[in-house]
Amino acid sequence: MSSEVADSAPELAQPPPARRFPGSRGAHRGAAWGRWRRSPARPPRADAGESASIERAMARLVAGGYLVYGLLFAPDFADSAAVRPWLPAVVVVTVILPGVALGAATWTRWWPRALPALTVALLVGYLLGAAVWTLAVTDAGADVSPAWALEFGGLPALAWILRRPLYESLAVVAVGKSASAVVLAAPFTDGFGKSVVIDALFSFLFMSTCTVLAHRVVHAGRLVDDVRLRVSRTLAESLRSAERARLDALIHDRVLATLIGATAARPDPRLPGQARDALDALDALAAPTAGAAVVSGPDLIAHLRRDIASVEPEIPVTVVAGDDADGLRRLDVPAPAAAALAEATGEAVRNALQHAGPGADIAAVISGDRTGVRITVVDNGVGFVPEAVPRGRLGVDLSIRRRVEGIPGGRVLLASAADRGTTVQLSWAAPQ
Repeated sequence: MSSEVADSAPELAQPPPARRFPGSRGAHRGAAWGRWRRSPARPPRADAGESASIERAMARLVAGGYLVYGLLFAPDFADSAAVRPWLPAVVVVTVILPGVALGAATWTRWWPRALPALTVALLVGYLLGAAVWTLAVTDAGADVSPAWALEFGGLPALAWILRRPLYESLAVVAVGKSASAVVLAAPFTDGFGKSVVIDALFSFLFMSTCTVLAHRVVHAGRLVDDVRLRVSRTLAESLRSAERARLDALIHDRVLATLIGATAARPDPRLPGQARDALDALDALAAPTAGAAVVSGPDLIAHLRRDIASVEPEIPVTVVAGDDADGLRRLDVPAPAAAALAEATGEAVRNALQHAGPGADIAAVISGDRTGVRITVVDNGVGFVPEAVPRGRLGVDLSIRRRVEGIPGGRVLLASAADRGTTVQLSWAAPQ
């Protein structure tokens, strides 16, 4: 017996005045839950993943870059009309317009589907605009500032990173900066001079660094989404396991015991009512629930009294208030926790009736405050050695321990010894 259980046993081993029972009898709890106060459920948000939010913000940042650079280099574009009247329009349509379209698409629901095509359009449009500008300026021999090409050349890579691997995005940076070097060299008769190479190389290194950083940000968002997905799947599996455990315990506590009772030579007169209660409990377990439900402290006490009475009406139930006399009245217990406590209490009382022995005194004590509740079922019967109970024994392990400890804040203390009775304490503490 653990020290925690042993220390708690003497305090709980003095039951209140209890009626002496001539023998052991089995029965089943049959109380329907009362009305629960339900809080409205919030519908899940669509497109609420971190990666989706980051990608949308990144796309808008890229679109903003196109607009800002377009305004900064508007005088240069206007000057290029002296080379060819149509040249400014070609550059705006091929280079700037795809970036604006990317930003506009982020305000629509279908933008993730359009993103691959838009990223390709950014690169292709830039290369086409750079080629047209280079040919037009070279053919006319005009001296028009090509600085715009150096700034616009890296923007397609920042959009490319949203859907493609890092190495492809770095290749896009290299292609864009190479094209910008060609545009820079177009006005010079000596071609790629030292200044052109230095400007293009520095711009490539700077934009490559920005691309790597952007990739890490996008990757971090995807990692967060992956972790959330794994946690959701784990929680869903835990809920399914808890539901299976609850169903197994319900079948053990209600269905099997009712069937066994029906085979007795002299069936208990309460057996038909117990069978109806078992069917009602199965129906309630299968019924869908809407939203999160809570059970108030007074309702929980009333249900516990009724559940204990359905097992044996003459077992005394004492309610003990803690330091806060009104604490139990202000207590709210989640419906799954309240159900687990009530079902485990019924099983603890049944076990006491079946195993405490003839003439044993049995009592129940309900105590707590606004932070939690504790139900103690105590008898002064023959007792047993808890360490000798095999792990997986339905009455103790499945119907009591796993049922209560499977809920957040649930705890079970079991103290017993030969000829010294048994104390079963079920508790639930509200999250801090």
